[in-house]
Amino acid sequence: WGTSFTNTIFRSTDGGLIWSYIHQQDSTGRRLPRYLSVAYTTINTIMACGDSGIFVRTTDGGSSWKTTRIASRHKLNKITMLNPQHGIIQAVGPNPEYILATSDSGATWDSIAVPLPPTWPYGTMESSAIPAPNVFMCAIYYKDSTAIAYSSDRGETWEYLYNTPSSKYARFFFLDSLNGWMSSGRLRPDNQLIDIIVRTYDGGRTWHPLFDSLIPPGYGYGISDLSFTDSLHGLAVGGDKVLRTTDGGSTWKRETLDFE
Repeated sequence: WGTSFTNTIFRSTDGGLIWSYIHQQDSTGRRLPRYLSVAYTTINTIMACGDSGIFVRTTDGGSSWKTTRIASRHKLNKITMLNPQHGIIQAVGPNPEYILATSDSGATWDSIAVPLPPTWPYGTMESSAIPAPNVFMCAIYYKDSTAIAYSSDRGETWEYLYNTPSSKYARFFFLDSLNGWMSSGRLRPDNQLIDIIVRTYDGGRTWHPLFDSLIPPGYGYGISDLSFTDSLHGLAVGGDKVLRTTDGGSTWKRETLDFE
């Protein structure tokens, strides 16, 4: 639960020059949940989720909204939509953590259990991905190690990948059903975080190292998100840096930013 938050969703129709709010919860003094993630899937369908399992959705561009609680004890950390119909949401917090999946543009959500790796007594879900319909992937962290839980049958069965070149703070980005990237970090003795970026060409079954370095100047705070527009051009952000690649992630250049 969050307090003193303005729970507003903003929308732009001119490429981001002007923003106006299209949804705000009532301000009756009650403790209201924070929105943590939003997905804009069609010109009229928008959905957002956040604390306390709250989920809001509109199918008329924001004129009216339906609010539901689709998780009872967990916060909904991230919506990832593969296409307007298929997507997943991370439900994080008290163990066991799980994902919710939709195949009808968010009208309904199914709870999908993500079992821990068989040899692990405990673990936390760092991120999740949906490379293709009914294909789910979750990064699970425990004791400086990250394992990837992989399901190709909508969560009926899971297999685990332990030999990925990653450590913690894993984040996924998939361009299509086969091509994807994962960022993570490795903590050094001086508490700086070395940035790690790996790539998959087979939908997440195997991962190949691309980048493993501490980018100066400043401290290494890890990669918090990454995005690609095609197989070569991408951006990564984290801490005090913005990185750009033009070769699929093999090399990265730090951007120079001017702040007003």
